[in-house]
Amino acid sequence: MTGYDVDGALARGGPAVEVLSDYVAACRALGCTVTDPAQLHDAYTAEDGMDLGALDADCAAITAALGTVEEAARLQESAQAALAAAWQGSGADIAAQVIAAHAQSSEQTVSALHRVADTLTVLRDDLWHLVTGKVAAVQDIEDRAERAQWWPAARAVTTGAGAQDSASEIVDGKVNPFVTVAIGSDWAEVMESTKRSVRDAYDTAAAGLSADQPAGFGSLGSAAGVTPAAAAPPVDALAAAPAPAPASAPAPAGDPFSGGLPLGGLGSGMSSVGGGFTGAGQQLADLLGGLFGTGTGTDSIPDEPLDIGERDTDEPEPDDDREEDEGEEDDADEESEGEGEGEPTPVTAEKTEVVGPEPDPPAVTPVPEPVPAAPVAAPMAAEPPPEAPRTPCEIAADELPQAGG
Repeated sequence: MTGYDVDGALARGGPAVEVLSDYVAACRALGCTVTDPAQLHDAYTAEDGMDLGALDADCAAITAALGTVEEAARLQESAQAALAAAWQGSGADIAAQVIAAHAQSSEQTVSALHRVADTLTVLRDDLWHLVTGKVAAVQDIEDRAERAQWWPAARAVTTGAGAQDSASEIVDGKVNPFVTVAIGSDWAEVMESTKRSVRDAYDTAAAGLSADQPAGFGSLGSAAGVTPAAAAPPVDALAAAPAPAPASAPAPAGDPFSGGLPLGGLGSGMSSVGGGFTGAGQQLADLLGGLFGTGTGTDSIPDEPLDIGERDTDEPEPDDDREEDEGEEDDADEESEGEGEGEPTPVTAEKTEVVGPEPDPPAVTPVPEPVPAAPVAAPMAAEPPPEAPRTPCEIAADELPQAGG
């Protein structure tokens, strides 16, 4: 690189550093107290690898960006003037305030870019001058010596070749005083000054780049004096749906035959039916009680059921002997009267409970949870209606086939 090649500049002073290093080495070989030759090389190449070419490219890029921003600022000024001429009112005032705030921020940006470009340019130039100045100082120090005579004598002393007496005399009488002044004082000052100046140049550039605060562009709300509404916080997770109420256990299905009133016993071995048939059972009990000559249908009803048997639907065959039938009817009547007049069988407390009107049960509080409908019970066979009262003769006539059999 031809512009800011630090390595190339240092290479130009390399021969002078090599000669000065041989002077120092020869003096040390004769016992003179001087610096180490390796330290000369390290101090001289301290800026080796410094890429001022990259810094120069940065300066060019920022300068180009600065030109773009300046053009945008000019367009913004033109737009502001055109807007003021074409739009009036409160909305136009707010828009003008926003554009004015942007124009001010643009001016700050242009100024900041100018400062950055200037700072980097100064840094690039300062570093280049420091490097080239150090190279020139080293070359100047080496030129003050009598190189044609001193350098061969110094190499003869360090390598041991050639006339050692004359070489040692030149090194001891001429080279050593030169090294003491030129290297111990002038060289050291140049190296230390260059090192310190490079560090100061970087510090100054860093301070200049961080001096300006970033330019901010105001929003419409801030320009109009209105605080924009805060954005709603992001929803981390959707609200959980309310858990359904736990299903309650279905209530036990009620007895399909249970009614509003308790069941009443009907005596005579007949099973009780639903509360709706209580009155019919009472009438039947009274009818049987009247048949057997008892006062009520419950007090004197025998505990054992009547052996009435199934009614024979077939018509009894006519009997030729009418007198025999009448005699059997008389016997049946006597047996029936004997059973009615005999001592009744003791009735338990459950059977002797008088069936009467029962008080209404307390109202049942409805269950709040919906109860599944109870399974529909199979329809109960309708109870045949009670037969019309029959005379003792009819009853005896029904019993005749069984008695005869």
